[in-house]
Amino acid sequence: MVQTTEPGKPGINGGLFKQMGPDDKPRSYIGVASVARTLNKVKARGDKVVQPKMAIPGMGWFAFIVDPEGNLQGIFQDDSKAK
Repeated sequence: MVQTTEPGKPGINGGLFKQMGPDDKPRSYIGVASVARTLNKVKARGDKVVQPKMAIPGMGWFAFIVDPEGNLQGIFQDDSKAK
């Protein structure tokens, strides 16, 4: 993870990883207040959920969706109590 700000301050963080295969594409992660509510909106629009809500213990929740243009997007919700 590349941290561009001091911990607890607003900013954009990220990282670079080696491509794992020909279908491995760049993706972004979007912070949301609620992964569950965001997935409900995605499904209501008819967009695709490719990874349902899943815990990252002690960090939060994430899921992957495909946006209307076919891009894989991660959504993430901070929650230190996630199990």
